[in-house]
Amino acid sequence: MARLLNQGILVISSFAIAVPLARWWGAESFGRYSFAIAFAALFGFSFDWGLHWLLTREVARDKGNVARYLNNALGLTLVLSLFTMAVLILLINVFDYPAETILAVYLAGTWTWLEVLASLFIRGAFYAFERMDYETPPLLAERLIAVVCGLAVLRAHSGLIALLCVLVASRLLKLLLCLVIYARRIGHLGVEFDWRFWRFLARSTFPFGLNLALGLIYTKVDITMLSLLRRNEAEIGFYRAALALVMYWPALGTSLTSSLFPMMSELYLSRRDSFIRNYRRSVQWLFALGLPMTVGLCLLGDRFITSIYGQSFVPAVVSLRILSGSVLLKFIHGTLAMVLTSSNRQALRTGIVASAALGNTLLNLLLIPWAGHVGASVAAVLTDSWILVTCYLVVSRQLGRLRFSAALGPSTLSAIVMGLGVLLLRRTSLLLLIPAAVVTYAVALCALGGVPREQLAKWKELLPLRWWRRV
Repeated sequence: MARLLNQGILVISSFAIAVPLARWWGAESFGRYSFAIAFAALFGFSFDWGLHWLLTREVARDKGNVARYLNNALGLTLVLSLFTMAVLILLINVFDYPAETILAVYLAGTWTWLEVLASLFIRGAFYAFERMDYETPPLLAERLIAVVCGLAVLRAHSGLIALLCVLVASRLLKLLLCLVIYARRIGHLGVEFDWRFWRFLARSTFPFGLNLALGLIYTKVDITMLSLLRRNEAEIGFYRAALALVMYWPALGTSLTSSLFPMMSELYLSRRDSFIRNYRRSVQWLFALGLPMTVGLCLLGDRFITSIYGQSFVPAVVSLRILSGSVLLKFIHGTLAMVLTSSNRQALRTGIVASAALGNTLLNLLLIPWAGHVGASVAAVLTDSWILVTCYLVVSRQLGRLRFSAALGPSTLSAIVMGLGVLLLRRTSLLLLIPAAVVTYAVALCALGGVPREQLAKWKELLPLRWWRRV
């Protein structure tokens, strides 16, 4: 629950900044901001080469060595960061961008670096000890300052640089709070330079880092390529506006799989049958969670865009309807990818993501010059489809095939019922239509057997007896 709460805080606060930025400053300013963040994010992998993922797995298996792992990871990350920032500064100056955009990329790079350092503590210590609640105070403090001060900057039209300075300051506070919580609750804080252990970390984390790098390419390269190939900041703004309405929902699935990762890593070594049972159940539940989101975003895409961003963002509707398919696809293949990593098959995961990164880059090169942000949307969905198919084939071969008809059929039928209801009532206020759609889907899912009886029994214990008699 703590992980879901944290993800909810992140989603709400991100919208609280992105939506006013788009509405008050327009598509061009929103596009400039989006490019700076996306370009810096492409370098996120090289700050630590996925050490936070390695630490989650290793510390979960050997909690007594948390200080050695984390302190050496900090030292190695600081060295990698110097090289990464130098490359980022060099590359952004090669392209012919205005001075404000270049400075914005510098600040976005610093913002990304601070998040990587915080992730070492959050994933490498808090998650490994299964104390996801430790993440909440730093995250809440960061997002509160970012939203309050960010909205003041946006309302005053103080400029992009001022907004990014606020974001950097708030993330620095998050890092400091993570340091304090770790030092007081978990282990000794320090920076170690054990060269032999560094070599072990470097060898072990290379598949994680490569997978992270390839993942960033296939998820972040679209905005950068839109900027380089089209040089149209408004078009970037339209694409980013549509992307913002779909990109955070798969993060809910990521939150669930991240919280399961330490447990799954342990189960793979000790109880293989329980590991396989939990993997199949995770796919079933995340399919049930992602499918109605995809259906709702596709059917109500025009109303979401105009209600949230205004009439000036109508060109983003087509992109949103296309990108809605990625919500469900990411929910499923994110779970399958976690299964591969927790079962020590990260090399297979890396190969899948490598093919996706290459395919996504080629698709963007072909489609963006021809169709702009719509082409980037098509490329994203095709790439996610490829990842899902390949992940499913690999996991099925290695760990056992999932029975799709039995596990996913009730969710599909429930989504059809919900979709028909949305079409009949699509002119109703969104404030009424969305809750009605959620209730319709949930009731249909329970009625069709999509929720296991033991889960319904647990829910029944939590509700008054008279309520169940009425039902």
